Amino acid sequence: MHVIFGIVLTAVAFFASYMVKESLLFDGLLNPAALVLLALGPLGVTMVSHPFREWGRNLSVLGRAFRHNKVKSLTRAAEEMGRLARAVRESRWQDAEVAVSTAESEQVRNLAPHLLARLEPDALHEAVSNSSFGWMVEVKTADEFLQGLARVSPAFGMIGTIMGLVDLFKNMRDSASLGPGMAMALLATLYGLILCYVFYMPLAQRVRSYLTAGAHEQRVIERALNLVMDGRPVGEIRSAVLSSAMEGKGAHIPVAPEAGAPR
Repeated sequence: MHVIFGIVLTAVAFFASYMVKESLLFDGLLNPAALVLLALGPLGVTMVSHPFREWGRNLSVLGRAFRHNKVKSLTRAAEEMGRLARAVRESRWQDAEVAVSTAESEQVRNLAPHLLARLEPDALHEAVSNSSFGWMVEVKTADEFLQGLARVSPAFGMIGTIMGLVDLFKNMRDSASLGPGMAMALLATLYGLILCYVFYMPLAQRVRSYLTAGAHEQRVIERALNLVMDGRPVGEIRSAVLSSAMEGKGAHIPVAPEAGAPR
C-alpha cells in the first residue's frame, strides 16, 4: 500500500508543479512550481521504500531526540537507579517494578527490567546487549531515513532544473516567456539544497547525537545494573551514573555515602 501511495504522491508532485506553473507566476525567490515539486516529490519517493509504520517510528525517534538532554537524563537515571538498587537490596521486588515502570530515563525503562527477571550475570549481560542493540537499530534507522530524504532533495532540485530548462528552450522565441523557465531552473536547485542542508541534514545530525548519547547512557546503566547485582552500596551506584553526567558539565558532584555504609 505504501508503494502505491508513494508513486501516486510523486506523480501528484509533478502534475501539481506543472499546474501551478501555468496558473501562478513566480515572485522573487518564491517559485510555486518548484516549491510544490520539492515539498511533495522527496516525500513520495521516500514513501515507496518506507512503510507507514516505519514513518511513525522514525518520527517518534526524532521527537525523542529533540526532547533528550544527556546530562539531565543521566542525572535522572542516577536517582532512579538508586531507588531501584535500594528496593532490590531490601528484596522489595514490587517496589522495584514500580521504580522501573515509572522511570523517566529511557534507558532505565529499557534495560532495568532485565534485572527484575533475576537472571544470572551472563544471561543479564546478553539480555541487556540485545535490548541495547535493538534500541540502536531503531535510532540508526531514523537517521538513515532522514539522510535518505536529504539525498533525494537535491536530486529533485536537479529534476526541477531540467524541467525549467526544457520550458526555457520551448519558449526561446518568446522572450517574455523566458522568465518562468529560468526561475524554475535556478530556484528548484536552490530549494533542493536548502531542504538538504538546512532542514533534513540538521535533523539527521540531531538523531545521530541522540544515538551517541544513548549508547553512552546504555553502557553506564549496564555498569550500574552489574553493581546492583554485586550488592554494592546505593551511593556507589548513584555515583557511577552521576560521574558520567558530570563529565558533560566538566564538573563533579560528590555523592553522600549511603546511610550505614563505610566512608
